[in-house]
Amino acid sequence: MGQLLARSKITKSSRPSTPTPITIPRTALACFHSAPSTQLRVYNAVFPQKMEQEEYVSELKLMQEPRLEGRLWTMIMIAGGHFAAIVVRVQNPIEEEPTASLRKGKQRKPKQDYEILLHKTFHRYTSMFAPL
Repeated sequence: MGQLLARSKITKSSRPSTPTPITIPRTALACFHSAPSTQLRVYNAVFPQKMEQEEYVSELKLMQEPRLEGRLWTMIMIAGGHFAAIVVRVQNPIEEEPTASLRKGKQRKPKQDYEILLHKTFHRYTSMFAPL
């Protein structure tokens, strides 16, 4: 053991003169609170990567504004060998004229406010067994 220490050279590492800032790891969810007791949690992946947390509320408000092309939603469910996913275009319903509701006769069917673009489900059960 003495020979091992004799062969190795121990050098001092140079430390930078300015301290490095401590970075706190981001959690997966951003939490929002409003009076009296409403709590909302949104995945950080929804926001642009370089966005500061102070800008999250204004970004959420922008996301809620109606758009002509609608908004795309992806929903995924996975549990116990089952998988289901869907991509939906959600549009805000267009307000109809008030005179249309006053007409006599058959009412018009309301316009659908979503469109299913793609969906997929499958079921895979796997089991492993080892011979004794």
